[in-house]
Amino acid sequence: MNVTTPWLAIRARRHSWAPVPCALVAILVAAACRSDGSAATASLDSVVTWADRIDLEETSDVMNVFPIVRLDPAGGFLVVDPHECQFRRYDRKGKLLAHFGSKGRGPEQFERPTVAIRLPSREIMVVDRRVKVSILDSTGTRLVRTLATHLGPIEDADVVDDSTVLLAGPASANPDSPMLHLWNYRRNEVRRSFFRPWSSYRYKDVASSAGWVQVAIRGDTIAATFSPSDTVYLFGIDGTDLATIPIPSSHFRRPYPLANASEANMQTRNKWLSTFDLVAAVSWAGSDGFLVPYQTFVNGQPVWKMLGLRRAGDLWFDDPDAPRLLTADSAGEELVFVDPGANVPNRWRVASLRRRS
Repeated sequence: MNVTTPWLAIRARRHSWAPVPCALVAILVAAACRSDGSAATASLDSVVTWADRIDLEETSDVMNVFPIVRLDPAGGFLVVDPHECQFRRYDRKGKLLAHFGSKGRGPEQFERPTVAIRLPSREIMVVDRRVKVSILDSTGTRLVRTLATHLGPIEDADVVDDSTVLLAGPASANPDSPMLHLWNYRRNEVRRSFFRPWSSYRYKDVASSAGWVQVAIRGDTIAATFSPSDTVYLFGIDGTDLATIPIPSSHFRRPYPLANASEANMQTRNKWLSTFDLVAAVSWAGSDGFLVPYQTFVNGQPVWKMLGLRRAGDLWFDDPDAPRLLTADSAGEELVFVDPGANVPNRWRVASLRRRS
């Protein structure tokens, strides 16, 4: 899972990131369906168990403005920052182990990195949204090779096997092109492309403003989200359609078209964006559920929310005032948030989901 805010989003400067309002004592609406059809309520403390706090080390060369995080299978965290155009590797306690890259179009530079993942070879793949993939050595300090995917902007990626990565982003400038691609990175060829959410989405101007796709793989199943759509889409590892799971949230405000979109100025667009929600990502939470962060924009800044969705389609919680979820393992045993009490994005809090009856 790559919990991100892509190209419509924030214009943060170094440590000018505004904290998301949240309260651990906030009341959640949790639609864990009961026999009477009403929604149960729960506090965040009844959904997760809070654990460690992590302060990421920073230096004169490394500042965290908008970290996009993955758990590193080798231990610790893999981080890219699209605003700083840099990759970082941290240990479990937040110690900076390596950093790589700067802003630019050179071989060792990035325009807008969107995700870093560790490959089965132990090399690290950093995806630059502008259609460049950099393979770093296992330490994240040396460039091994650079590849061009010949796809559109790539927003997310996940490992399928020792030669294949799932890339999320349009295949071309055509908005109805497929958004998910099984890419053999050893041969630099796409094995299969699938998932055309724009084809069935009603409001094209919403999709063109915020139509990013996020993915998470567990075993032989792919979970995907399309930001304007309040739905989790499931596919087999070969791209076969398996299911669509509508999100029955009472808090999620559905998008609608912008009147006179071609004439709208930035102030009008920002006001419009603040009136609905967009799905930000998806993460597995065990074999039968998902975590779905979603967000709205206030004055161009994201305000975070999050819900838990069972595979059967019912909610077990829905928090309209959540801290930003950075990453999670597929078992729901390690969730990493921006610390709810922090006013800078390099202070994190670890939690785990409590077992559901």
